[in-house]
Amino acid sequence: MKFCFQFFFFLITSFGVLHAQNHSIQFVPSIGYQIHSQHGLRFRTSERPFMLTPLQIGLNVYLINTPYSLSFQDSKSYTLGSFDKRQLLGQIWEDTYLLFRYKLKSGFQPEVGIFRMRWENSLGPSIQKGIVLGVSKRINNINVEIKHKILLGFFGPFNQLPYLSFSRELGHPLLKGSKNKKSSAFRLNGIVGARLFSTKKIKKLIRETFHRTALMGSYGVELTHKQSKLAIFQETDVWIALNALSASANDNALKGFIATTTYGLRYHHLLRNKRYLRYGLGYSMIRDKDKVDVLNAEPLKHPFFVRRRYQAQGISTSMSYQIQKHADLEIKNTFIINGADEPFFNSLRLSVGLIYRI
Repeated sequence: MKFCFQFFFFLITSFGVLHAQNHSIQFVPSIGYQIHSQHGLRFRTSERPFMLTPLQIGLNVYLINTPYSLSFQDSKSYTLGSFDKRQLLGQIWEDTYLLFRYKLKSGFQPEVGIFRMRWENSLGPSIQKGIVLGVSKRINNINVEIKHKILLGFFGPFNQLPYLSFSRELGHPLLKGSKNKKSSAFRLNGIVGARLFSTKKIKKLIRETFHRTALMGSYGVELTHKQSKLAIFQETDVWIALNALSASANDNALKGFIATTTYGLRYHHLLRNKRYLRYGLGYSMIRDKDKVDVLNAEPLKHPFFVRRRYQAQGISTSMSYQIQKHADLEIKNTFIINGADEPFFNSLRLSVGLIYRI
């Protein structure tokens, strides 16, 4: 297997050197995020899905006026060890890719490459390597990519669900004919932003304090059908608070943690003033440290949620108003339909934010 990796690296390097003699090379960094399931090293249908959405950084290498390119990508996902107060990090999942791409006339880019996956938890680290196959296509300024891993070695094929990633280049490659024709039917946007929410309902230990409101970061992607103005979206909101020198820091380094993953539909309504009013409806899956503490304290009272990877789930509703060309002011709430000791309406799930469409 080591020889396979060395040969592949030698092939890619030689290809680049030979073409660099007659073609210019441009390096373009990129940033984005991945969506993939987390089932350890093998997918088991008996397990309930648990989706990870780690941020991804990359570097694309283009050979000008050719359909060839290389892509280096790296992503890290940290699952907080909120099930054990003495353990701040419960799992680290790191993926590194080196991909060779060929751009077809249709705009699709088949890709083949190698990957290195490092998966570490309380049982120790595990490193796996193999081949990755995929395809990507740029829609507007966002690169949409699907890739699948093939594990090399004793364990055989890697049986995890395919990865889906979205990324945007920080700059534009000077490629002949690189300007993609915008789709006449769909528009793809990245979403970044921040949301304010009340911390009143969050439990506090002795000498722990919170600001009355906290700020959580948001990122996601939205695909809009232009004619119907209907969109599908995926968003992730994350808030983390750590103890520093509080009396309880040794036993509870993680003071607060809420991560919400939402999938849904959104309608863009154009007003007379040429601004959009947007309505969203979706399903949210929430990881919440406070709820984990409830389950740990009374596991027999909530056996259903002990077996689940999300402590609360519910219907997400949102409404936003376009205040600038790319910026919306949005109010969002999740009505809980499955949750440990949580009412249908909880002010903790209500937020107001500023959302920017890339």
